[in-house]
Amino acid sequence: MMSTQCSSFRRMLQLLAACAILLVAVAGAPAANVLLVTLDGDTNQGGDDAIKTRLEALGHTVTLTDHNTPASAANGMDLVVISSSVGSGNVEPTFVNTAVPVLALEVGVWDGLNMTGATNSANIIERDDLNVRNNFHPMGAGLTGNQTFYNDPVKSGGTMDDTSLGFAAPASNAAVAAYDSRVSGTGAGDPILFSYDQGDLLFDGSTQAPAKRVALGLIDFDQGPAKLTTAGGQLFDAAVDFALAKTLFVDIGTTGQNVLGGYRAFTDAAANGDPTETNTYTSSIGTVDVTLSAPNVGGPITNLGFRNRGTLTGAFADASDLLGDEAKANGLTDTADNSLFLTLSGLDAGVYEITTFHHDQAVANGIIDILLSDALGSDQLVVDDLIQTGGSAPTSIATATFNFTANGIDDIIIELLEVQAINDHAEAVLNGFQLTFVHAIPEPASASLLGFAGVLAALRRSRK
Repeated sequence: MMSTQCSSFRRMLQLLAACAILLVAVAGAPAANVLLVTLDGDTNQGGDDAIKTRLEALGHTVTLTDHNTPASAANGMDLVVISSSVGSGNVEPTFVNTAVPVLALEVGVWDGLNMTGATNSANIIERDDLNVRNNFHPMGAGLTGNQTFYNDPVKSGGTMDDTSLGFAAPASNAAVAAYDSRVSGTGAGDPILFSYDQGDLLFDGSTQAPAKRVALGLIDFDQGPAKLTTAGGQLFDAAVDFALAKTLFVDIGTTGQNVLGGYRAFTDAAANGDPTETNTYTSSIGTVDVTLSAPNVGGPITNLGFRNRGTLTGAFADASDLLGDEAKANGLTDTADNSLFLTLSGLDAGVYEITTFHHDQAVANGIIDILLSDALGSDQLVVDDLIQTGGSAPTSIATATFNFTANGIDDIIIELLEVQAINDHAEAVLNGFQLTFVHAIPEPASASLLGFAGVLAALRRSRK
């Protein structure tokens, strides 16, 4: 009898342990259901097989459909990928209102998706290289400058059968990660890899994107997708990852500032020097209140300040619109212990990653610590002694990247604490941030199950 009870107890523990492992795995699983739209709903055209294989290598489940598919085919999908093997006229109006992220590889559908103006064969260039902007965007895959995209040099006097890239000009608020590296000719310098977040205004200037929209001019000629270089593959993967990601990018500065494409503007709308300012955004990450504050606590702080420092040149010129303006804690004296607070409200429960930018175009503003209050605790030191950068032609930019956990109820509070002045300058500055949802956390019932499994395991050990 005792043996039977022990055996049953052991099986219960094994089942609970398996459930716990499954819950944790599901919480962090990056896999997605992808609808791949090709000419005939198969992979017999051009490089469609290479696209399908690469998507599957990223862990995604791929469903094939042909270019006459209805918009309802996207129901239940996490991403729609439109191959350049399709007939653009068959596809371009289909997914324009679809509330599912779309990655469009066919340049001929970009206009139909309201991502650019009219596009046609003139928007294709026989070329195997592109230029990646040095603007910190994740679609750039950490690359910068000229990159060879295809492992298949264009033949002399190239033809439309050569490996080719698609390009077009999106709206100015689109995020641009890579562009045509030509310096002359029709469309020279136009974007090849760009995106709109959910809620961004699309090309017509009045329609909001119903979900992420990403364009990559990966043309099917000459088996192009099968000939990606290492850099080309990294850019494709980054485009897929960003299309699936839930994000909010915010550029902080003065009213009327230049805003880097792909970011939402945060400004002091009243320009009245209040110690607190809140802006609300709706993006793929959800609806979030973002508050900046510099409360007067009886020390040197007077209030919250915004300023435009001008443009950057040199290595980080592509990010000048982000780094050339900032928020700061106005101080009566250039001493340490000034704090600028960033508060995020309304986030769904989950784990998030945030990257913050700390540069002043005019001067270096001292050293800061970053303290975090989230679901795991208050005033946690997550960044120690970050040296803020300065100058109009910097060779590096001060950034900080860390994770936090939201419980779906309480605010996330990030404190930028000035701890040491540099050349009598002591102000915590913030140019903006990139916020990305990483994964969900177990719901209360799941957490209870995990806790129950732990209790049973402890009881089992005590009975040995």
